[in-house]
Amino acid sequence: MEITFDSVSGRVYAVEYNEALTSDPQTWTELTSGIPGDGSPLTIIDPDGSTNRKYPARVRFAP
Repeated sequence: MEITFDSVSGRVYAVEYNEALTSDPQTWTELTSGIPGDGSPLTIIDPDGSTNRKYPARVRFAP
């Protein structure tokens, strides 16, 4: 499964996933982190991805 999203230079990204959004509380598992944005689209590969997974991207300012 490929996850592609736009990035902004000077930001750092992490991608998480959840198998079922109906779980309470929602538990997210980190797929990857520390990905620097450069202003172009970023593509992350989830080798174990399924169509049931949901993927949010977290963003923070670079240190």
